[in-house]
Amino acid sequence: MALFGASSMALGSVLVSNMVNSSAYAYIDSTSEVNINAQSGSIKIESSDEATILANSEVSSISSTKSDAGFSLVTQAMSDVLGVDYTDRSGVKTINTDNTVLIDDYNYTTNEEPGALQKGDRVRLEFALGGGAKGDVYEYIGDELIQNADLDAEDYTQSDKWKRITASVGNSYQYIGSEAVEIDLSTENFTNTSQWEEISTFEIDDIIPGMDLNISDSDSTAFGGLVVRNDVRSVSYSNFMEGNKFYHKRVC
Repeated sequence: MALFGASSMALGSVLVSNMVNSSAYAYIDSTSEVNINAQSGSIKIESSDEATILANSEVSSISSTKSDAGFSLVTQAMSDVLGVDYTDRSGVKTINTDNTVLIDDYNYTTNEEPGALQKGDRVRLEFALGGGAKGDVYEYIGDELIQNADLDAEDYTQSDKWKRITASVGNSYQYIGSEAVEIDLSTENFTNTSQWEEISTFEIDDIIPGMDLNISDSDSTAFGGLVVRNDVRSVSYSNFMEGNKFYHKRVC
């Protein structure tokens, strides 16, 4: 946003290379001929190699400008005046009409690898994975500390570990009920429009449909590029050697 004559540029690039090279061997080896009898069971030679790559890549270059003659400064000042009374982590509180609750933001995205994940940490899904949709935010509610958490591999449908945040994280909600009530803000449904109203942001065209406050030319340019390489190479052997006889199976 700018008073007038705004301009912007966005440039994004991603270069990704993933490679897995894995082998597995299983064999019985004898230098001389030996009789092997499986009288009460079986002889099993098995080799298993399960090499996989899970690679998610995304690039977004977004450039947007608007010259609004300072209207955005007015709306920001209004938000500052309204203030925030509590957050959704404030626990049980007596909520009065017009009290405002901020939905706490996420701590990590699934593109990150936190050293430790603790109870209360929130994760935003950058891709649809683990039973959740892209953009969903989940709060870790487990009691155990997760060291070197692999957020891409988590199962977010596990209700004993994860809770989906249904309200808009980072935004505020105002209580519009007529009577004071005692509410556990950690479990409250802020999407209940009979009790709560989202107030964090609004645009002028929400008030006057079709109105555009872009009062001057606002140049905007965006560039993006994405290069991805995934390579999996895997070999599995199962061998049985007896004297000069050799039995071999190879799976690639």
